[in-house]
Amino acid sequence: MSVNNFTQGDYDQFTVNLNLGSYTYSNIQLSWDQTGSNTGPATFGLYWSATGTAGSWTLAGADYVLPFATWNATTTQNSHESANLSADVALNTASTMYFRIVDDSIASNGSIVSGSVSTAGTDRIDNFVVTATESVVPEPATLSLVGGFGLLGWALIRRRK
Repeated sequence: MSVNNFTQGDYDQFTVNLNLGSYTYSNIQLSWDQTGSNTGPATFGLYWSATGTAGSWTLAGADYVLPFATWNATTTQNSHESANLSADVALNTASTMYFRIVDDSIASNGSIVSGSVSTAGTDRIDNFVVTATESVVPEPATLSLVGGFGLLGWALIRRRK
């Protein structure tokens, strides 16, 4: 994905739909490659949400700054980024996960101290990958059978005392 005309607060959004009927998820990890032109944004934040609604976005960790690289149209010079969201358990039961990479600064990639993002400034994101540990949800009949034997076993132990 290649985007320009950034202003502070603009973002790229990724959505992942999950199969909650058959699986549960945990240990969510993200990784992506990102680069930009010397007049593109420099400072970004990765935000996540379990609902995608206003006011529900959480910054994952802290902002990150893309390293300055000489830009050209033929050679990609990526910064490989990653995030560990395993502690954010609200995503484990979300039917859809929402992720935003947000331009969190007006500073450009070429001169973080004094440069401003240009309308022609470019940000590029590629290879956005979401991984998670997937567990099969047991069938309801299996749960009842296991639960029933557990109660029976508890009742038998209690009677023997």
